[in-house]
Amino acid sequence: MSEQHTVDVAAAVERMGSRIGAGRELKELESHLQPEERVKALVAGRHGPGNGLLVLTGQRVFFFFDGLVRDDFVSASLDRIENVEWKTGVNLGTITVSGDEVIEVSGVDKDGGDFFVAALGKERGRPAGT
Repeated sequence: MSEQHTVDVAAAVERMGSRIGAGRELKELESHLQPEERVKALVAGRHGPGNGLLVLTGQRVFFFFDGLVRDDFVSASLDRIENVEWKTGVNLGTITVSGDEVIEVSGVDKDGGDFFVAALGKERGRPAGT
């Protein structure tokens, strides 16, 4: 991992809350980053067929998981995102990012999700729900 990626990822991991279900993805994260991308926030959660990692960089939001049988990767560039929704329960919540396609990640740690959605709003220049 590049030195800058190491610093960015370490800071994001500290703020992400629960890491359950995203251990393999944390190890593989750099392979999904462009050299100039900086990680702003991370959360573990479930999208489609598996648990994985939702990643916010200065350019995009993406979710990926590396399963034993299959993998999943979905991405949305920040300028193509139309709406961000954050619904919470007692401990967990669901982040929905809508644009060209919908990325819905459930089972997200509430504290990590709060930080992720706030960071995404800051990167987009808009609060969640818009």
